[in-house]
Amino acid sequence: MGLVPADDRRLAQAAAAGTHTAVELQDVQPGRIAQIIEGLGVTLDFEMAAFCAQDHGMAPKGVSHLDFRHNLFQQMLDDNPVPASLVFAADAVPASFNRLATMARDARQLNAREVYVMDSGMAAMTGAARDVQARGRKTVAILDVATSHTVVAVLQGEEVAGMVEYHTRDITVDRIESLIRDLADGRISHGQILAEGGHGAYLRKTVGFDSIEAIIVTGPRRSLMAETRLPIQWGAPWGDNMMTGTVGLLEAVRRKKGLGPLSYI
Repeated sequence: MGLVPADDRRLAQAAAAGTHTAVELQDVQPGRIAQIIEGLGVTLDFEMAAFCAQDHGMAPKGVSHLDFRHNLFQQMLDDNPVPASLVFAADAVPASFNRLATMARDARQLNAREVYVMDSGMAAMTGAARDVQARGRKTVAILDVATSHTVVAVLQGEEVAGMVEYHTRDITVDRIESLIRDLADGRISHGQILAEGGHGAYLRKTVGFDSIEAIIVTGPRRSLMAETRLPIQWGAPWGDNMMTGTVGLLEAVRRKKGLGPLSYI
């Protein structure tokens, strides 16, 4: 692609010569965020700031980044299958998650006393499970159709029974329907999803499709499911579909800190 790795000395020379422009890529842009917040008349002084993004981790040479991500989450979910548990304080981000670690570092500039980061897939599952339609249900399917990635998950209680990640551009309503059934019935594998062009899959236990009490659909591109034959329910955690990840972050941090339940009007 014409990209040339350069050390700090070479970068400084290019900048001094005026032949190149420096562009800094950031998931968290403290300066722009500060402008927005202060423009609302709010002081830049927070007890806590929390962010989420999808992190593939730093895969070693010869290992697919999709396999590496799968292995990371398989190990963590095998140890603790509650997605809300996978939120990390800034000083406790696993070394493999370079993107989340960088976000946590940059977020410190927002004058927050505590900073937390979380994978967006885990945040979406946690948030969608807070939808009022999931209340009192033992087994639910969560479908978060986001801009780039779609997460299909089956939760039993607060625990993940299984999940599939797919690139939204490559998925259809028919495939989503079959994924929900196959995931619940235990007929799915990580290798199979990768082979068909998906992002990955994790299966911890089989719950059975017939045991699913609700299929909750969230995400900015959830209209993809408008023609489904399944009895879905449009989710709106805390009253807003677009707050799914945010609700998940708040719920995860609440549990992490041992705070009381959050309610909304």
